[in-house]
Amino acid sequence: MEEKLFGKYDLKEVVVSDPSFVAYVNLTPVSMPHSHGRHAKKQFGKSRVNIAERLANKLMRGGTGEKTSGKVIRTDGRLQGKKTRVLGMVEDALEIVATRTKKNPVQSLVDAAQNAAPREDFTRVAMGGVSYQVAVDVSASRRLDMALRNIALAAIMGAFDKKKTLPEALADEIELAAKNDSNLSYAIKKRDETERMSRSSRKAYFFLFLFLFLFSGISASFYFSIYLSISLAEEKDLPFCFINFRSLRMYSGLTSSMSSPLIHTRAAQPPSAWHPRLGISQGCGQAPPL
Repeated sequence: MEEKLFGKYDLKEVVVSDPSFVAYVNLTPVSMPHSHGRHAKKQFGKSRVNIAERLANKLMRGGTGEKTSGKVIRTDGRLQGKKTRVLGMVEDALEIVATRTKKNPVQSLVDAAQNAAPREDFTRVAMGGVSYQVAVDVSASRRLDMALRNIALAAIMGAFDKKKTLPEALADEIELAAKNDSNLSYAIKKRDETERMSRSSRKAYFFLFLFLFLFSGISASFYFSIYLSISLAEEKDLPFCFINFRSLRMYSGLTSSMSSPLIHTRAAQPPSAWHPRLGISQGCGQAPPL
């Protein structure tokens, strides 16, 4: 007899549509999702923890910890360390979702995590005494962590100082995120906010190029051409791979009579020009003439 999550939900019928999530959303059949911390200090150990348990781990916190959505929530540690109690809340929330949607609630949880996971993030770097934000890609493991964290925070904020219970607030957030509701779902709003700030941080490239121009003496047309090429590729949503480094080496000789560097796009290159594993263009296009 196959085990079911909480003895109710069959995990074999749950489908993960995001290819990057397949290796990290654990759907191993288990009646009680409690690993007792066996994977805590192992690399990629979280990928072997059931997704319901990972959601429960995100709920075991003493509030938001910092100002979130204009307020700070302190729960005085009512859920910290109380794994069995939190698992009971997750079970109640999944039962509420199953009653409302008439389908497997674990599928709704997986869909909510996929919708709430940001595809891009930003970080702060410093160069030459100047700090600026740079857009970065997000790994699948971190995307899942961020999605579950925002779902858990939405449940805590939805139940704090209100008549609504935590299982009810968690069920509401799972349903809204599964529907990709950007108006009512807190997790979806946080995803959109993260991606918006990431897009805006790309414009920091311009100020970086301006800084390099002012302190290096290289032609401004060189840096501006790189900025325009990147902006054009982003506007047309082209998956550009890299700037022609041969052109950069020639530009480093402080010559300004050459054409602008090239941004190569996958759409413009034959399949043979791409590395089979790394996805890096190999010699595509031609360098500007000497």
